[in-house]
Amino acid sequence: MKKNLLGLALLSTICLSQVATAQEYDNRWYLSGTAGVLFTDPDRDVQNDYLLGIGVGKRFSPNWAIDLEYNYSNPNYVYAPNLNTPANDLEIQTVEFIARYYFMKEGRSWAPYLAGGVGYIDQSINYTDQNDQNQSISDSGFDARFGVGLETNRMKRVDYRLELGTKYSDSSDYGRVFNDAGQGFEVEGDAAWDLYATASVLVKLGDLP
Repeated sequence: MKKNLLGLALLSTICLSQVATAQEYDNRWYLSGTAGVLFTDPDRDVQNDYLLGIGVGKRFSPNWAIDLEYNYSNPNYVYAPNLNTPANDLEIQTVEFIARYYFMKEGRSWAPYLAGGVGYIDQSINYTDQNDQNQSISDSGFDARFGVGLETNRMKRVDYRLELGTKYSDSSDYGRVFNDAGQGFEVEGDAAWDLYATASVLVKLGDLP
C-alpha cells in the first residue's frame, strides 16, 4: 500500500511539473487594441500625433510571438503663416508583421522583449490650395519597426503590453513647398524615422488547455 501511495505521489509530481512547463506561457490566439503617440521625424514638418492600432497574434513558444498589426495616425502639418496657407492633415497607415522575442523568467508574470517587423505604409494628404481647389497626393512604400517593451503573462483573459521604438519608412515625405503662386505640396525626401510609444490590451481567445 505504501509503495502504491509513493508511486502515485511521484506520478502526480511528474504530471504537475509537466503542466507547469506547458503553462509557462499563454499560447492562445489574441486580439490587440493599441493607443499611443507618434513622434514624427522633424523633416516631415508635421506635428506629433496619436497612434491607434488593432491586431491579431499568438505566442508560439515561451520566447517568440508573431503579430499582424494595422496602425493609423493623422498628424497636422506645422502651420506656416508666411505661406498664408491653412493647416493640413497627413494620413499615415501601416500594416506590419511583427516578431517579438521575450526574455522569460520562471515564476515571473511579466517579461521584457525586443520587437522587429516589416510591412507596408501608405501616406496621403488632402488639402485646399490658395485658390480653394481641393488637391490630393499619396505615396506608399516599405515600412520597418524596431522596439523594446514589457508584456504581462498572467494566464488570464486579458494581458497588457507597453512598447517604445522607432519606425522607418521609405515612403516619400510631403514637404510644404509652394510655387510662385503659393499653391500645392510636392514630394521631397525619400525616407523618415519616426518614434512611437504605445500601450496595448491583449484579449485572449478561447480557454487555456
